[in-house]
Amino acid sequence: MIPQVGVRLHEANVFCTASVGRVYLIRYRRPTTVAIERQILADYELHRAAVAGHCLNLASFEHPPMPLPSVEVRAFWRASMRAGSGVDAVAAVFGGVLGASAAAVTNLLEHLLDPAFGIRYRVFTNVACAMEWFEEFGIGATHAEVDAQLAALARLP
Repeated sequence: MIPQVGVRLHEANVFCTASVGRVYLIRYRRPTTVAIERQILADYELHRAAVAGHCLNLASFEHPPMPLPSVEVRAFWRASMRAGSGVDAVAAVFGGVLGASAAAVTNLLEHLLDPAFGIRYRVFTNVACAMEWFEEFGIGATHAEVDAQLAALARLP
């Protein structure tokens, strides 16, 4: 079994992270900044070291997708991916995202995750569907472990 890193509250009502198996989860409560992304990257690197390999990243956004993240944040994300992030797949979860917002989010991921990086990605409206998609990559945890981590993450402010 892959080691579990656990749930971490970084900034109340801003963001928190969790790990379960190969999956690294980020819960965004409000729009992100480069400073926040630096914290997330440092935490992600601990997760990546713990699983000794490639990871699946799930980002759950609990704020409206518009406006999209700043150019600086997008540049940080892209540079992180280009540097060899060890990410096999990215699932972005936006509850109730439809129409133009969904198209904008999908376009953003297409821009960030250049096909040359070999990272698959999809946009979902709920975490359960994203986790189902991740199963094809091998999560490295049981459904009970995943549910427990997601529940713990959801309880954080």
